Amino acid sequence: MPAVSIRRVRASGIEPAFESSSGDIRLGRRICIYGRGGKTSLSRALGDLSGLPVIELDAIFWLPNWVERDGDEMLEIVRERIGESPDGWIIDGNYSKIRPHILPLADTVIWLNLPTWSVTIRIVKRTMLNVLRRNRICGDNYESLFNAIAPSSVIWFNAFGGKRSQKRVAESLRTAELDANVYEIRSYRELNDFYCGFNLDQKEYLT
Repeated sequence: MPAVSIRRVRASGIEPAFESSSGDIRLGRRICIYGRGGKTSLSRALGDLSGLPVIELDAIFWLPNWVERDGDEMLEIVRERIGESPDGWIIDGNYSKIRPHILPLADTVIWLNLPTWSVTIRIVKRTMLNVLRRNRICGDNYESLFNAIAPSSVIWFNAFGGKRSQKRVAESLRTAELDANVYEIRSYRELNDFYCGFNLDQKEYLT
């Protein structure tokens, strides 16, 4: 297996729990996944690989019928889930109010810093499939055509607000006090390399 072409932004001296076949990617047992365009799929794949529980922030934030959960209550639930998983966890989500409380706990951070329009095209396809297939998402919710095309939709947010969100992630990674391996994935080719590095089939986890 060739070396994985992924930039390690920051290195840590942690003892890895899992390594890619080339040894380039070293994962611990407290993993945060940020960014856009594949977080949930990657978190589930790594959950299967490692046996670690996946804490999906969208599923906590969104109550049924797309009702937003209170931020303080959400943080309390996330802390409870972490406390219930002393052997490690994988957290999937970008919530800026939650990030300062969990990022310093991580020993591994994976940042999907993918091109805006590539991500937007992927999200459009995924959203339309969710509408047609009535896939359950974000806890106990379902996508509708109205939600998909509304100005508040994830499609519009990614197309016109995604870069701002990514800048906030970059700032958090720059300023946070953490001892973690931080990996930045900048293209879908690199993302596929990441999956291949752990002998995972990306297609099995696409959402």
